[in-house]
Amino acid sequence: MKKLMALAMVMTAAALVGCGDDTGGTGGGGTNTPNGDVSPQVAQSNVTTSVTASRTAIGGDGVSAAYQLSSLGTSALGLVGPAGSQPQSENGQAKQALQTGVCECDATSCTFEDCGDDANPNNFTINGTISWANGNVVADLRYAGSDVSGSTYDFGVVMNVTVTETSIDGSVESDGSVTAQGANVSWDSSIQMNDVQFNSSGCPTSGSIDVDASVSYASAQSYSGQDTITFDGSGC
Repeated sequence: MKKLMALAMVMTAAALVGCGDDTGGTGGGGTNTPNGDVSPQVAQSNVTTSVTASRTAIGGDGVSAAYQLSSLGTSALGLVGPAGSQPQSENGQAKQALQTGVCECDATSCTFEDCGDDANPNNFTINGTISWANGNVVADLRYAGSDVSGSTYDFGVVMNVTVTETSIDGSVESDGSVTAQGANVSWDSSIQMNDVQFNSSGCPTSGSIDVDASVSYASAQSYSGQDTITFDGSGC
């Protein structure tokens, strides 16, 4: 059974905490939230992750599906940024052995209560549930942990999708924060998938998604963006 956790997200967050003021806005203690650009590449990747995790859950492996969904929290940091910015690179996933807490599954669901690894300093926990039945996958999960540098993260992923062999409909949301090098980055995002068709790799080839995302950097600069992205197979 694969046991994966996106612990490397804090490393990218450390590079992000200083971003923001050099692209405009109020700076200092301001509260201005300028419009940002939604990254189609990151949004497309999130759809593929949703497909992969849903297939994994429907296949009966809710634990691995929960770990795959953790990367949605990771990539949410790059869903929106300053107009004209390049999407942030996504983080890899670090293999970790489950050692602590409750990680209980039956034929159609899993329950997590501080399920994770308490190995210092790279400890993490998962709390919440994931269930699957008749092609419908519902998840309400919370991830928290830290790394060797002292960085910490806490984020949630909520998903309710219906998946077939070739399509996915439904929504996925993520919110959370990362504290790295004494500074904080937080985000809130939602993706509504509308009759998205995908290929054998889970890459979307048709249909559309509605994206609404915001990110707030330690410098007090924030960005928000909304967009509808229509897929035509480009990038697959």
